[in-house]
Amino acid sequence: MSPAAATAASTATSTARSRLTRGSLAASLAHPRQLAPHRSAASARTPRRCPPCLASSDVSSDVSREELVEQIDALKRRNEQLEAMLASSGSASANGSNNGSERRVAEVKRATKETDIRVFVNIDGTGKCDVATGVGFLDHMLDQLAKHGMFDLEVSCKGDLWIDDHHTTEDVAIALGQCFADALGNKAGIRRFGSFTAPLDEALIDVTLDLSGRPSFHLDGWTATDVDRIGDLSTQMVEHFLHSFATTAKATMHVRQLAGTNSHHIVEATFKAMARALRVATEYDSRLGKDVVPSSKGTI
Repeated sequence: MSPAAATAASTATSTARSRLTRGSLAASLAHPRQLAPHRSAASARTPRRCPPCLASSDVSSDVSREELVEQIDALKRRNEQLEAMLASSGSASANGSNNGSERRVAEVKRATKETDIRVFVNIDGTGKCDVATGVGFLDHMLDQLAKHGMFDLEVSCKGDLWIDDHHTTEDVAIALGQCFADALGNKAGIRRFGSFTAPLDEALIDVTLDLSGRPSFHLDGWTATDVDRIGDLSTQMVEHFLHSFATTAKATMHVRQLAGTNSHHIVEATFKAMARALRVATEYDSRLGKDVVPSSKGTI
């Protein structure tokens, strides 16, 4: 074949391919794929272009592009709603309210010329305890409160222990009671009342309390003060701790010593009974509902 003939044949082949391509395109436009019933005829005549992510071969051909776009828009709206709900919940928690949906936690910082204290409480914790008050036996009792009450508790205190343990013990109790009051908010949904009797060897202590909003403390049959100190804690300060806690927690608390001769056992059984009574009182009552305040007045 001569060069001229070869060139003519190549040109004819290219022309035929071009015509075939244009013909195929025309045929495909003349017979579009079956459209979803809700799509208009106009959209069928003019297929809308979609982003590459929607044109992926991973997308099922049974779902139209418009449906995918609508689903994505719905997810975006839902995400915006969730973000608004989270922001609202955070605002409610900061204001000390409680409808049962947010974490019941609080932090109190108290600084005076006598002490510098930070207390953190998580009512719905697992018993984690990290305390350092400078008074070893007080730390031991706070650990009992956290472990047996299932509260997460953090306490740090720098006090004027070169004087005595009075200011440190009292101020820790004040901050701790305030933490419980703040974490419980309006007390909606809780049992409110709690009572527990705890033994420790020969000692037997009953603690009954009411998170009533009316501070009151009563101690009966107490003999722990038969000795002056337990470790580095004055036994007189145990009663003062309990009284201060009840005052700032706005609770009515009755402590009765039913038996006991060992001061260490008496005090430790007291904190264990207090922990379990608080645990019962702060638990949610499933029959009450988390938005109902447990009072005939409607408020505490």
